[in-house]
Amino acid sequence: MDIRNFRPNYTRVVILFSAFAMVALVINTLFSYEPEQISDSVSHILEGDVILTRHHAISLSLVNTPGPGEDGFENAVLFTESLCPVNSIVIIDKDNLQPFDADGNTVAKVICKDDKILNLELLNKGHATLLEPYCDTSEFAKEFGC
Repeated sequence: MDIRNFRPNYTRVVILFSAFAMVALVINTLFSYEPEQISDSVSHILEGDVILTRHHAISLSLVNTPGPGEDGFENAVLFTESLCPVNSIVIIDKDNLQPFDADGNTVAKVICKDDKILNLELLNKGHATLLEPYCDTSEFAKEFGC
């Protein structure tokens, strides 16, 4: 074979490159790791059971506080703000059995200052009710009293 007349087979190069890219994608997907718990800074309290952090919108797992216009709404929001003030660091423990709600929020247990679990504190202080229909689809069911 005369090297001066050599022409690479571009089809084989493209196929080979595509195969390597697919293998890399599969490996990345298989070995991607999202930690069980992450820390983030509170940026806003929307409702007693919905908080925004710098990187996440969080719906508290298994708890329901009064919504806007309902009795107890302001007290639930103030209680949440007292445990997890804006700019404080919280630990977010995503509910692995129900990671997202219908609005796309991360469903989680949230640990605030003094290692207080916001979900439980809202329940124990009477600011929230237990979302019993979700007891079968939450990893925190036993912990929260289902």
